[in-house]
Amino acid sequence: MLTAFVLAAVSMTASPQAGSVTSQTAHVDDARSHGAVGDAFLSLDEAIQLCNGTLTLAQLSASEAAKVTGIGAIIDTIELDPLRTPMITLEGSLAAITGQTGSFVRVHGVVVGAGHTATRVVVDGGPFGNVFSLRTHRCEVAGLHITSGQVAFDVETTQGGIIEAFMARIEDCDMHGQTTAAVVLSASGNARSSVLLHHCEFHNLQRAIFIDDHGAGGFAMLHAMHCHFDQVITGCEAAVSSSGGAMSMAMFDRSEFKQGQDFLRVQRASTGNQQFMVRLLHCDISASGDAVDVQGNALGMTMVHHHHSTLAAGFGQKALAVGPKSALFDVHGSEVEFVGDVLVRSNIFTQRVWQQNNVYRNGVVTFDCDGSLPNVAQNHYVNCQLLVPSTARSALRLRSCELLNSSVAAQSLLAPVSMQDCWRSGATTSGFVSEAQPAVGRFLSQASVSPTHVDLGATFDLGSDAPQGVFLFWVMALAVEQPNTTEEPFRFYGEPLGAETIWLTFGQANVTMTMPNDPAFLAYEFYFAAATWSQLPYGPEVTLPRGGRIQAIL
Repeated sequence: MLTAFVLAAVSMTASPQAGSVTSQTAHVDDARSHGAVGDAFLSLDEAIQLCNGTLTLAQLSASEAAKVTGIGAIIDTIELDPLRTPMITLEGSLAAITGQTGSFVRVHGVVVGAGHTATRVVVDGGPFGNVFSLRTHRCEVAGLHITSGQVAFDVETTQGGIIEAFMARIEDCDMHGQTTAAVVLSASGNARSSVLLHHCEFHNLQRAIFIDDHGAGGFAMLHAMHCHFDQVITGCEAAVSSSGGAMSMAMFDRSEFKQGQDFLRVQRASTGNQQFMVRLLHCDISASGDAVDVQGNALGMTMVHHHHSTLAAGFGQKALAVGPKSALFDVHGSEVEFVGDVLVRSNIFTQRVWQQNNVYRNGVVTFDCDGSLPNVAQNHYVNCQLLVPSTARSALRLRSCELLNSSVAAQSLLAPVSMQDCWRSGATTSGFVSEAQPAVGRFLSQASVSPTHVDLGATFDLGSDAPQGVFLFWVMALAVEQPNTTEEPFRFYGEPLGAETIWLTFGQANVTMTMPNDPAFLAYEFYFAAATWSQLPYGPEVTLPRGGRIQAIL
């Protein structure tokens, strides 16, 4: 069935057209980062200067010039091969990558092998500052292992953008041991500074990413996709003091954080009035400290959007913290599993606070809101305390939620809690809580897809738990890279065109499927969605429990 589905998807995908090669490539063969102009070896720093136009072929020795191949007026590609130069040791900070007018600079490491056995050129930063300094969004560094140094990539561009085509790109790079941060993204003045991290690995770091956003009319754009953080104290820290009419962002897609302390911390200065957005999608975060802690301010809108992710905090720590109460926020999340405390604070100028189709486990879930009414629906609470403190002024309405061994406490007369069409078992209420049309049994279904990365020819499982009287359908579709997550109450993370219903289950069930042993599947990512139809007299008739992504690997 999967094979037929992929063939249909391929037929709808246009074949890429091959481009012509009209540029030159510099092949680095010097184990020293700088070497000496005129010797027998071409160094990495010399190659960068050739791409920038600050060094010419005429200034090289015949041996160095022989390392430049291709046809064209511009040198725009640098190749590093681990079979030729397994390690390059920095003798000082490398020349910043600026490129030339109209050029796109590529620094590509040749990767030998695949997966965990892959061999890359190691660039040892030693005690120096920046290993690579990216000063243009028209550049890409790929396939390198960067160790030591203060910063692996210092990114500050002037003309970047929000889409990939206008972002400096760091692809398939491993970084560890940097003392300041592996990646530093800075924005000042009206510069539009942006970077895309794609399939990058961060290990053994105090801090993986630092966003220093102090622009005036410009922005800082970070987009991390398929990134993995392991044994990192802080995954990403953002210090935001920017002003002006633009918007800065820190976006994380399809990324994983494990064996670390805090994943994301945002601290906004009191004077900055620029919008700042945090967006998490398909992320698996397991922190010993706080998973996500966003501190906004009263002048600039801070958006905290989180969807189809797992945010797990350490014992007594926060899976999600949004505050202080004086700050201006736009908060919405869906299809998220929270483990630990959740704290949402907002004032009368906050536009939205909504949480839908989430699972909360083992924590205190606090809504301390004024003005905007929290939109809370179809959530599942397990071993939690749902709290509206005495300082709150916004009423909280729970719609079609399930509470298992979870209490509800409303401490504010001005912010009562009303429970509409909810089911609770072992759940107590206290304070200003009212209940209307309580459900007599469960009505929300749960679904799971595991593992998310499947070897060709291996199996994966679609698990479901649907209450009696609820039918659960599995739907298969190609995964959407950037799905629409603002729809209420249904969000679909697959491509509707060509989606196919593949299975109908009842109660607790497990469907085992096999990933075809066909390399063509490596190019595609699938989304398996669970959709339910209920015959129960209580609860919603149709729901979309969180499903899961599947990607084939070698």
